[in-house]
Amino acid sequence: MTAGPQELLLCCLSYVVPKEENPMDDREQLRRERAYKIWEDEGRPEGAHDDHWKRAEDQHELTEQESEDVTKVNQEAAEEFARDNKASQTALDKKATSAVSPD
Repeated sequence: MTAGPQELLLCCLSYVVPKEENPMDDREQLRRERAYKIWEDEGRPEGAHDDHWKRAEDQHELTEQESEDVTKVNQEAAEEFARDNKASQTALDKKATSAVSPD
């Protein structure tokens, strides 16, 4: 069964809806854009929107997890660097106390 122009238009609109007309959070908009890109990359096939949505959601979740992993590794590296930097201070790095009395 072939979809008519109205069905195709509704399918396309289900992927991309401007934020001004239908407010949604950024994550939802990113999913819509991913699903739309998948649909376009596959030659705009009819009737595959559920698969495109699922794949877009899977990609989004994977991206979020990777982002969290990178953030965690960066925080751990920054903490380790701060510890190493503090421990490696030499006598030359420390300020000498003043030998002159304030009076």
